[in-house]
Amino acid sequence: MHDCPIDPEDFVLSLFGYGTKKGREAETIQMHWIQGCPACLQAVLERAGLSSFAELAALRTPTLELPLLYGRREISSLVDWLVELPPSDREHMMKKDERLHRVAAVAEILARCRDSWGAAPEEALALSNLALALVEWVPESDKLAFFAGEKPDLRVRSLAYQGNVYRILGDLRQAEVSFDRAKWALKDCWLDHQVEAEMLLLKSSLLRAQRRFPAARSAIARSIELYKKLGAEPSLGKALLVSATVRQCCKDYEGLERDLDEAVCHLDMEATPRLEFVVAGQRLNLLWQTGRLEAASALLPMTAALAAKHGSTADRLQVRWCEAGILADQGRAAEAEPIYRSVRAAFLAAGSAYDLALISLDMAGLFLEQGRWAEIQKLAAEALPLFTCRDVHREALVAWQLFGEAAKGEALERATVERLRDYMKAARHDPSYRYADD
Repeated sequence: MHDCPIDPEDFVLSLFGYGTKKGREAETIQMHWIQGCPACLQAVLERAGLSSFAELAALRTPTLELPLLYGRREISSLVDWLVELPPSDREHMMKKDERLHRVAAVAEILARCRDSWGAAPEEALALSNLALALVEWVPESDKLAFFAGEKPDLRVRSLAYQGNVYRILGDLRQAEVSFDRAKWALKDCWLDHQVEAEMLLLKSSLLRAQRRFPAARSAIARSIELYKKLGAEPSLGKALLVSATVRQCCKDYEGLERDLDEAVCHLDMEATPRLEFVVAGQRLNLLWQTGRLEAASALLPMTAALAAKHGSTADRLQVRWCEAGILADQGRAAEAEPIYRSVRAAFLAAGSAYDLALISLDMAGLFLEQGRWAEIQKLAAEALPLFTCRDVHREALVAWQLFGEAAKGEALERATVERLRDYMKAARHDPSYRYADD
């Protein structure tokens, strides 16, 4: 039997921001939270959808995070229903159903967008558009606004997420438009460094794809600075990983290694096990690119095991590709070749034009040293249909045709192969990048 002086329902409602208690009564409820009444805490667990007191204790700021949990639990089924509607019906229901006019609904849609943009970017784009439309219907008086993010903050996040998904889809121009809109929307936020840090973190990936490396380094440096001020450990670790990727593009291997070492101190790899693979994969590539081949070979088994456990099919192929490159650089061409062929066959079957081109160029470099011109010509010919039937811009197609012609005339040089490889890596993200610019 519950014999404390406070009704658990009043306790829960007050904690979630719906209470009507004021003055001394409100202070009594706050003290009740501090004292930890078991019956009232159990009521909080049930309402917030938590399964144990350990989960409750794990919240860094319970009085701030619990309302968002509660709002998400209540709104989740409504969002499920909304996203399953035909697109033509969504706008009408967003206007009509006031239950959706809440910050928690926008926050839930954005969380789903973030979770899906890696595996299903088209779905993520639809979600970001939905969040951007729905945020305009959220009233300023939403009681969960303080906890889940003010309306201007969510507008910035919606635009930044939209821009990031456009980047993933390869539409860099539209991505830049979205990030420019996010930058202007940020002016309506009241010194929200969390929102600014996240926007800059995502924008740095766009700037990297555009090969605007100084701007990318500036953006990610500012994001890291803000996350340090906020004490946001996991986010800081992820920002350092992005910084490491930018440094890799700039061939700043010393800075890359420094970022990786620091990132490990901040990442919560138990909560997100995939991060352990990401760190190992970046370190493996670092060791390979800096010529530390023995150390790279030693790290390969662990990285492959992490890829098998936490990575995608693409991740596992990348590790195998890296293994072939290490073997080739060690002068073990006979061992590298079958691995190259296996990975290349997977790219050919999947229709991955740029990956097929890049690994074909790696193999061409190997065959060039052995004078195997017929094999190089075959590599060029097999990849050409993908360049003509897939969404590959004309400049990349022309560059590949030039490669094929040079192979036919047995006039191909190692420097040309390396130059074309660098171009293909850049061109896959930036259709405006010209072969002559490389």
